[in-house]
Amino acid sequence: TGLGTFEGLDGEGILADGVVYWAKADGTVMPAPPEALTPFWTACRFRADDSQEFSDVTSWADLCARLDGMRKSENLFTAFVISGLFDTVRWRVAKRSAANTDLADAVSTQALFDASGAKGQVVGFYVPAYAARINVPGYHLHFLSDDKASGGHVLDLSATALTVRVQHLADLHVALPQTKAFLEADLTRDPTERLHRAENDPAPSTQ
Repeated sequence: TGLGTFEGLDGEGILADGVVYWAKADGTVMPAPPEALTPFWTACRFRADDSQEFSDVTSWADLCARLDGMRKSENLFTAFVISGLFDTVRWRVAKRSAANTDLADAVSTQALFDASGAKGQVVGFYVPAYAARINVPGYHLHFLSDDKASGGHVLDLSATALTVRVQHLADLHVALPQTKAFLEADLTRDPTERLHRAENDPAPSTQ
């Protein structure tokens, strides 16, 4: 189970049931080829520690508040797999950007999508605030329809009934690039504010 993006922030990645899917800004989804490169990915071997049934989920904020109740701590990474029929779901897909484009600037040209009555799953993670320099803090979830025809970064949703599975993660492995660009980059700035804006504020649709 996992999520991420691809080289050049070209789309959204979803790892579901052992397969990596590539959601494109044109609305299509395809299995990612083995040679596809990624600047950012978070994944785990998902084994549910607990599960709950959620009813009458009204919004992203409502979902997050309920997920809070399934977590053991503010300080652990937590993985979620959420499945069911989504009454509504809104997601974004980042468009390919030029090299060295800031994340917040890159997603300003994102494509936005809406669906009703969409059967699928939402996968992703809760990341503690202290890990903001290596990951996206808070909830980061990606949607994939059961027919594998649509998906992306979740911005909002509602559902009458959902099955939510959770795994509490205490073992973290970080793999860093060793490219010249990474080794010489200035990474001293606090990215928290820009990450929050990039991950949560929908830009006008540019489909």
